[in-house]
Amino acid sequence: MSSFTTIYLKEVAKPTWRFFGSVCLLIIQCLITGCSTFPKVLNVILSQADKVNAYSIKNHSSKRPIGDHLFLLSFSGGGTRASALSYGVMKELRNTIYFDTDNNKKNLLGDVDFISAASGGSFTAAYYAAFGDDMFPGFENNFLHLSVEEALFSKTFSPSHLFRSLTTGFDRTESAIEYYDRTIFKGKNFGDIPQGERPFILINASDLSGGARFGFTQDNFDLICSDLTTFSLARAVTASSAVPVAFPSVVIRNFSDQCQHDRSDTLKQISALRTDTVKRGAIKETIQSYLNSEKRPYIHLVDGGITDNLGLRAISDRIHVLGVDHSRLPIKDLKRVTLILVNSEVTPDKPMDLKPRSPSITETIGAVTDTMMARLNIETRSTIFSKGNAIEQAIKEAGGDAKVRLIEVSFASIHKKSIKRFFNSLPTSLELGKDEVNALVAAGGLLLRKNIDYQSLVMELNAKMPPIDETKNKSILEKLHSDGS
Repeated sequence: MSSFTTIYLKEVAKPTWRFFGSVCLLIIQCLITGCSTFPKVLNVILSQADKVNAYSIKNHSSKRPIGDHLFLLSFSGGGTRASALSYGVMKELRNTIYFDTDNNKKNLLGDVDFISAASGGSFTAAYYAAFGDDMFPGFENNFLHLSVEEALFSKTFSPSHLFRSLTTGFDRTESAIEYYDRTIFKGKNFGDIPQGERPFILINASDLSGGARFGFTQDNFDLICSDLTTFSLARAVTASSAVPVAFPSVVIRNFSDQCQHDRSDTLKQISALRTDTVKRGAIKETIQSYLNSEKRPYIHLVDGGITDNLGLRAISDRIHVLGVDHSRLPIKDLKRVTLILVNSEVTPDKPMDLKPRSPSITETIGAVTDTMMARLNIETRSTIFSKGNAIEQAIKEAGGDAKVRLIEVSFASIHKKSIKRFFNSLPTSLELGKDEVNALVAAGGLLLRKNIDYQSLVMELNAKMPPIDETKNKSILEKLHSDGS
């Protein structure tokens, strides 16, 4: 189950007067505000946009051209567990040094072109987009080691929150956005991201009504005639991690009737698209629905894990629907393609299978959610990681012969039962202990450097991996380091 939901259900179920009072307060809030709450809709119309600096793939490609190495990262959902594991991978990449053909000192993180992330992984990606190398160790202090869950829970049940919800439509989602914006992202918007200096960051949410993935790019905002540059990173990350029921949706206004869509590159590509496959037909139908602002004046966005908990579908959808864009990807000059999937999926023990009684409501909701996501993850991974995968096929069909490396960092690659059990026991929440976070960060780096394909990339570039830091969680590091995975 994603993020806040499990903790929320468990906490309110505790038979104490404190939580009984909290539940009563929440019920009163929902009853009173159910008819009067109007969420903040803060996206602005496209006529106010600075198109030269729009956060689009086209602009990014012109300011940061892809050389002979296309480097992609994908961060899964999974609360702080996902955030910490992906941060550990980024830290390892940053500390892996090599010299290019002109004898310039570089690191592998600086070579990354594109990061796609969902839910918990979106915190890591968005923080790097906002602060670059200041992420190390800023992200640890400003997010990973914070009591985020406790802060959000306290705000939800505070009298001031109830008062604001009654008078201004301030809901739990707006409370989270306010907290993330002030504490984590320091008021940064998409327009604050220096595109020429950092990879393109794609934060993925889910269109609740349409049931489709929604990525925060100007290419998508063009469809609803809105300007992404003024949209806050905190609001996008909240949408990507807004678990239904626990958090109301993040709402954006659809201004599509006020734009000339024949000028949109994205729409031109989609309009010319053949619907010879089910996937192309479904994506074309979803995109066309955004053009009808009379029927869909508002778009409701929730947890990106519902439609893509691995962050991979942005890549696979692009390949299957539009193929290789030669104007943005110099396929003839491309020598290598690297995709690193940071997958924080866990397979914890399921006590319900050991008892004859029916599972509780919490267990049932969790099992249904976990099963759906696990099945979707299998289907998504098979598209990219199977033999003759979509990336290799697309490159060959476009006339390229680049070497493709597909690297997965996951707990499934750990063979030692004790250490695997430790990571699989970590909950999907926005609050973990300091030792747990440190273990996840260390695991991200170690699992990456133990991957054979990653070792091959390091050797090919004649790069030097950093020494292992034995000072944090020494016992866990020793187990991981000695593990034969």
